[in-house]
Amino acid sequence: MEETPTATPISEEPSEIPKEPSRNWPKILGLALLGLVLASGIFAAGYFTALKTQPAKVAPLPTPTPQPISQATPTSTPTPDLTVYWKSYKNSELHYKVKYPQDFSSEILSDRSTWAGFAEDRLSWAEFEPPKKEGEWSYSLVIEVLESRYRNLDEWVAEMNAPSALGTGLYSVTDVKVAGLEAKQLSTSAEGGAIRTGLIYDSKLYVIHLIGAEWGSELENRRVIYNLFLQSFSFLK
Repeated sequence: MEETPTATPISEEPSEIPKEPSRNWPKILGLALLGLVLASGIFAAGYFTALKTQPAKVAPLPTPTPQPISQATPTSTPTPDLTVYWKSYKNSELHYKVKYPQDFSSEILSDRSTWAGFAEDRLSWAEFEPPKKEGEWSYSLVIEVLESRYRNLDEWVAEMNAPSALGTGLYSVTDVKVAGLEAKQLSTSAEGGAIRTGLIYDSKLYVIHLIGAEWGSELENRRVIYNLFLQSFSFLK
């Protein structure tokens, strides 16, 4: 009988697993960062090179808006006051004041007994005269105040132009303003010429006269003085 050989067990030694080679991570990260920086630099260089090669865009100039041509407003030269050196007369009782030339004399009548032959309703007669010249017909500026019996100035004008009124000719009538009030100006060449400007205030008739408007020389100058006399007339407040 044959003897069966006994199998010898094979001892298996565990095989050694090969180790994975260690990686140098700091070096890898450094290389990656360097590559990123180089790529960024190349991109930036290409970008700015492209910008330089492109033509610069010129912004369009804004269209100017037409401005209206401003026309200078002419400045009005103030009118000089030609009465600045004139004398002043004020009547507090009858509530008015006026200016008259420096070299004129004044005569104020307020006593009715001195007015023989004059209107009985007259309250005051203020007369201003220039220096008298030898051989020269003089003239005068007068402010006459009467108790008004007229309802309006038209009644006064009608009476002055009536046949019994002063003078021999009819008056020409002009509407004017004195002291801010409506007034009537009567002119005549009769009896040496006269201009009478009437206005009603506080139930009184104020008549401002130029007597002798057609006498002597310098007639135009007389009218200028009369107009300034009128302009200076005002009522007291």
